[in-house]
Amino acid sequence: MGRTGIHAFKAVPSTYHMVLKFPIRNGVIEARGDQKMARSCYVAALRPDGTGGQVLPIEDMDVRENNELRGKPAEDLVPIPLDPLDPEKVTYIGASLDKPLKGRLITFLQENNDVFAWTAAVMPGIDPNLITHRFNVDPTRKGVKQNKRTYAPDRLEAIKQEVEKLLEAGFIEEVQFPEWLANPVMVKKANGKWRMCIDFTDLNDACPKDCYPYQELIP
Repeated sequence: MGRTGIHAFKAVPSTYHMVLKFPIRNGVIEARGDQKMARSCYVAALRPDGTGGQVLPIEDMDVRENNELRGKPAEDLVPIPLDPLDPEKVTYIGASLDKPLKGRLITFLQENNDVFAWTAAVMPGIDPNLITHRFNVDPTRKGVKQNKRTYAPDRLEAIKQEVEKLLEAGFIEEVQFPEWLANPVMVKKANGKWRMCIDFTDLNDACPKDCYPYQELIP
């Protein structure tokens, strides 16, 4: 249907549950999908040239900590160094670009490498009203403090380094008596480094969800 069609129908899709809900005159109707048809559409969407190829099954596209299962980009990518003094500052562009276009793109990226934020420390002075997240937590729900997890030495060191960087940049601060306490979750990136995420499962569960915001049904 596309985004314009979904907007026109005031529809709310759920790819996980294979269902689409949208309002009608006397209520809400739902249309359920077919798993086999969805798989065939998924495979077709990954075949822009019509020749097909090896496709990662849907059930294998979840995030794994060992990073062994990962969807592949549509084309090969080549690294482009942005700073000759720091070889780790690289970005990637498509390997199949025409040489003139590739050259202009590389020059443009290198000339504007100051727009890339490699660490939290290079983004000072941002208004907290712009970047602060506020959760719509149900006031009747009691805060949950997750039990402390144990981590392997390499993950523990990565957590320590990430927290120290965020503290130094002023992006986070220590709270002595938290009502909510969530553990970090370490996910390995494609370059072999660790990405630190936060387990907000309990907090998300306490936030009311409105599946049909601003919905107005015609009587």
